[in-house]
Amino acid sequence: MGVRVPPSWRGALAVMVRQRQRLVWGVGPKPCRVALFGEAPGKTEDRRGTPFCGKSGLVLTANLY
Repeated sequence: MGVRVPPSWRGALAVMVRQRQRLVWGVGPKPCRVALFGEAPGKTEDRRGTPFCGKSGLVLTANLY
């Protein structure tokens, strides 16, 4: 995958990997002025591997615009 994971995250990532099909990494420019973090990927995000593409993405988009 090519992503470096800080040692302090490894325990939490191990739990997420057991509960999900895939990790959902963020998308967008780096560095950025604003970053949005979700609590955990939902079914759609987990299946597609894309953040905020399910119901939560619809709610987020409606509230941002």
